[in-house]
Amino acid sequence: MGEETVSTPKDIAETFNHHFASVGKKLAFDIPLSAVEPDVYVVPAETTFSIESPNINAVYRKLKTLNIGKAAGLDRIPCKLLKIAAEVVAPSLTHIFDKIICTSIFPNEWKLARVTPIYKKGKKDDMDNYRPISVISVVAKIFEKLIFEQLYEYLNNNNLITASQSGFRSLHSTLTALIEATDKWSINIDNKLLNGVIFIDLKKAFDTIDHAILLRKLQMYGVDQNGIKFFESQLTYGVPQGGDLGPLLFLIYINDLTNCLETATPRMFATTLILLSQQNLLQSSN
Repeated sequence: MGEETVSTPKDIAETFNHHFASVGKKLAFDIPLSAVEPDVYVVPAETTFSIESPNINAVYRKLKTLNIGKAAGLDRIPCKLLKIAAEVVAPSLTHIFDKIICTSIFPNEWKLARVTPIYKKGKKDDMDNYRPISVISVVAKIFEKLIFEQLYEYLNNNNLITASQSGFRSLHSTLTALIEATDKWSINIDNKLLNGVIFIDLKKAFDTIDHAILLRKLQMYGVDQNGIKFFESQLTYGVPQGGDLGPLLFLIYINDLTNCLETATPRMFATTLILLSQQNLLQSSN
């Protein structure tokens, strides 16, 4: 709240809450408008994705695999209780999940998270030096995971996620991204080429996503109208954090980023982009 100093636990919590809730909006407001339409580089899918209601067995399996050491959300329903009572609560949760999918209305209560500020580095009295960790309802996390698995399988089966992306993907990591990048650098050096590398780290990337652009891209990647209505209902500011769907929606949002590059070879890991250009060594020395 400006340069004001706060000291009571309640004031500190409210100040952090205001900061985390508003920083994305402020940054998004400062992003200049592009002269290029946001979907120009998206290659439309020739397939269609529809969200399917999960069956009782799928919900039961998710309940039984819960890690009882994970924290509960604002509803204070612990993982241990849901895991022990899986057989009893699975039918009711399946019915609730089915109603959400049929109506395409995401419960507002599931959008709320318990947020803990984690200090990163720098001055401790600067809120920009803290990272928010969001913990949502365990039930909401189970539901998100079920939707995530459907959407991720669809994207993978239809090769819709760019091969340049290593973030938030199974069998991909920062290690695989760096191995592929350094391998290309080594090949260029062997071929007497110069490597020009640019590292780009997107600030508050999850918080500055434009919903209209994201929904348009989801539509172009084949998500049907009921699915579009569902994601429109789920989205708050940016993409939801604390569950599985947020990172996947972010990947879809930036998936076509590499298509706008004409000469550089990109590698991406979530919010970080590595651009590699090459030039003949003999030509560059003249």
